[in-house]
Amino acid sequence: MNRLLAMVDALVNRQRLMRRAALVWAMVLITWAVRYTFVHHPDIPAGTVAALGTVTAVLGTVIGFYQHHRSVDGRTGDQEQKP
Repeated sequence: MNRLLAMVDALVNRQRLMRRAALVWAMVLITWAVRYTFVHHPDIPAGTVAALGTVTAVLGTVIGFYQHHRSVDGRTGDQEQKP
């Protein structure tokens, strides 16, 4: 059980799994929304455009999240030194 917890800790903290998972989630969400909008609707109403703009704005939020946590990692100095 300790090995499992150590592996999860290494993935989340050292490998930055959550940061990367958030970026992948945003890319998948935006890709799905854009594909669904332009493949299934030949005439795009204003409500769909507003929803698509909101979904696309998620990328800016996730990039801000990523950069903030990356700078926090740099300040705390818990990045491993490469030879």
